[in-house]
Amino acid sequence: MQLDPQAISWAAPSSGVAGTTATLSATGGGSANPVVFSVGASSGAGVCSVSGTDGTTVDYAKAGSCVVVANQAGGPAGEPLYAAAPTVTKTITVVVPIPAPTPVTPAPVLTGIAPTSGSTAGGTVVTSSGRDLCSPSLVDFGSLPGSAVSVNASCTTLTVVDPPGSGTVVVVVVVTTATGSAAAPIEFSYIAPGYWTVTSNGSVYSFGGAKFYGSLPSIGVVPNAPIVAMADTPDHGGYWLFSADGGVFAFGDARFYGSVPGVLGPEHRSLNKPIVAAEAMANGQGYRLFAADGGVFDFGDAGFVGALPCSAPGAPGGLCVVPNKP
Repeated sequence: MQLDPQAISWAAPSSGVAGTTATLSATGGGSANPVVFSVGASSGAGVCSVSGTDGTTVDYAKAGSCVVVANQAGGPAGEPLYAAAPTVTKTITVVVPIPAPTPVTPAPVLTGIAPTSGSTAGGTVVTSSGRDLCSPSLVDFGSLPGSAVSVNASCTTLTVVDPPGSGTVVVVVVVTTATGSAAAPIEFSYIAPGYWTVTSNGSVYSFGGAKFYGSLPSIGVVPNAPIVAMADTPDHGGYWLFSADGGVFAFGDARFYGSVPGVLGPEHRSLNKPIVAAEAMANGQGYRLFAADGGVFDFGDAGFVGALPCSAPGAPGGLCVVPNKP
């Protein structure tokens, strides 16, 4: 008797992934006439392979169409094979797996360093800003590596202790990670110990590793009041001169944030007492002037927190105190 196609029940997936296997199971035909599986002639060449009875596996080799044929092996012992018996087929579409994308870590980028200078003895903590600064293997100052490198969680800020330098040397700071290297857009300068002095007319004299960036006579300016104070920028690449009337003069990389005459002049006001001292903010983005009566004048990001004279109505910090001495 021939195999009845409706008597065969078998399970096979409708799709597969190249490089994997699937198990085929069947019922029908009985133990004397087991159902066997084979690859149909209409399958794509080399797409899959299968040979066996119930419980066998089909191997997917490459993408394409795989036709699995279920047929009867033969009759009872002594009877011929049922070669002409009807078959039951299933088509399985085999696809090539799409690999998960490999995470790509961008190369590091440096946008700045601070400070931009340090002592020739080394030991300056330098902060580099940028992005993708994860897991740095090296932070070089010229040909010498820095030490104690650390990075914040977002990989946007890196700190490193610079190595010793030699004389007044300018070097490039380079950060190296597993994905590349990046050079800071601003060079780092090793500066030997030194200082400036300033005279009442704004003449500036530099000594040791301190550099001369200009003076009032060098630009043909005569101050309205004597110069009474001086402050330099965090990287020592510039300085401010402060006059007794609150005038401010910026040189080098020092930025001008305002002056007392610039504030009081439009209001037709003047200082009660002259300016006697001044200081620059640690980040170089502001400064503060002090008058002989304890008045305080803040510019840039210097925040006003109080003064001895009475403040204007509604203004904070005025103690209404008159000092016994300037």
